[in-house]
Amino acid sequence: MDVCKKCIDSLLYEMLINGFTTKQQPNELLVQQIKVIDIDGNLKNVYPSKVDLVDFEENFSINVVRE
Repeated sequence: MDVCKKCIDSLLYEMLINGFTTKQQPNELLVQQIKVIDIDGNLKNVYPSKVDLVDFEENFSINVVRE
């Protein structure tokens, strides 16, 4: 899971610096939170959690849609 989080963090960062954002808010990205569950339906992980993407907050705004 750690490797997956690092890959998604890198992807989101590259999207922000390359301008893949809304035209109205050039430094803002809207991300939908996902839940990872196992075969038995137990919650294994949530991304992004409240502690994920905090390094982006200085220069960019990432809004997370949570359930």
